[in-house]
Amino acid sequence: MKYTDEQRIEKIVSYTDKLLAYIKDNHISKDDVMSNETIHWTLMTPLYNIGEHVYYLSDDFRERNHTELFQKIREDKTMYYILRDMFNDEYEAAENRGLEKGRKSILEKMLRKGKTPEEIAELTDISIDVVRKIQESMMQLA
Repeated sequence: MKYTDEQRIEKIVSYTDKLLAYIKDNHISKDDVMSNETIHWTLMTPLYNIGEHVYYLSDDFRERNHTELFQKIREDKTMYYILRDMFNDEYEAAENRGLEKGRKSILEKMLRKGKTPEEIAELTDISIDVVRKIQESMMQLA
């Protein structure tokens, strides 16, 4: 089913309200979330659903309403700290994957432009072994 932006916001607010109520009613702390796998997964499902609805909001809607999307989460410091702690490692891992992907893309482009692995290693301070592995993977795909 395709939802409108307004329907998605209603879902986001509904999931957020239910999630915050559950956390408050059960006196869940960030330590509980980090140390108890059942609690962790119980909270992850609605967070995943919220994320999916946010992901599919139209760009136009996001630009016009970005400050309102997570106002309820921002207002509740417990939820803020739980989310920050839960996703900090995942964020750093995703950021590192993005940096690696970008670095690989640049190295591949340099190789396609005729630079040798030795030249690339010297220019980028990336080990020659890493550059050669990327070159080998490119040759396997060709």
